[in-house]
Amino acid sequence: MKLVERITLVIKEIGKDIKALKGRVLALEGSAGSGTVDETVVTNKVTEQINVLKSELPTLVTPTINAEIAKVVDGAPATFDTLKEIADYIDQDKTGASAMAESINKRLRVDEQQSLTEQEQSNVLGALGLTDSDFVSVYNTAVNG
Repeated sequence: MKLVERITLVIKEIGKDIKALKGRVLALEGSAGSGTVDETVVTNKVTEQINVLKSELPTLVTPTINAEIAKVVDGAPATFDTLKEIADYIDQDKTGASAMAESINKRLRVDEQQSLTEQEQSNVLGALGLTDSDFVSVYNTAVNG
């Protein structure tokens, strides 16, 4: 199963949960009042929870991004820990530049599609930590304990 298909399954599971939660909110609203459901109240409560998640997102994501940057820099000396510093070095040392260009050409491109062999695809997915994972199972375990 392709990664896109797995992610799609996870999204469908999240959608089911949201639908069930909305049904519960509607039921609570209906039993608390005069028997009618005020969609505005439900919408406001859902919006409020979405805003809470948005506010928490930076605290959840920023440390992860910083950790990934640290992996990329991987203890490089201060003179080579930015792309600008590397570009300046390449400009000064043309023989090193050709060796670096050859090495870069063996890397995965992000600006255009490449044809990769099965082994190359496997290597890329493994390097990204996207080996054979069952995201739906992971999600269900997280939700149900």
